[in-house]
Amino acid sequence: MYEKENTESLWNYLCNKYGSPGPASVFANYQHTRHFQISRNNDPAPQIAELNTLYTRLKGNKCNVLSLICAMTLLSVIPQSWDNLAISILTS
Repeated sequence: MYEKENTESLWNYLCNKYGSPGPASVFANYQHTRHFQISRNNDPAPQIAELNTLYTRLKGNKCNVLSLICAMTLLSVIPQSWDNLAISILTS
């Protein structure tokens, strides 16, 4: 019983100390959102899901990213040949 309590308390200590990413990791995720591009040659669904995953990670790390910023980022990373799509979305 004693060993279990020590192991459990050690595990809790390690999770608390190292269980969350540091500023460098959060910044790396943010940088990925800034440099993200959607390829016009590939299905956009998985690419959009990847961008969403980046924002989910940021939100999970207590970075309050407004939904408006997420939407504007998505509109800014679509290929130029899809500009009509962005215009259509913005006017509706």
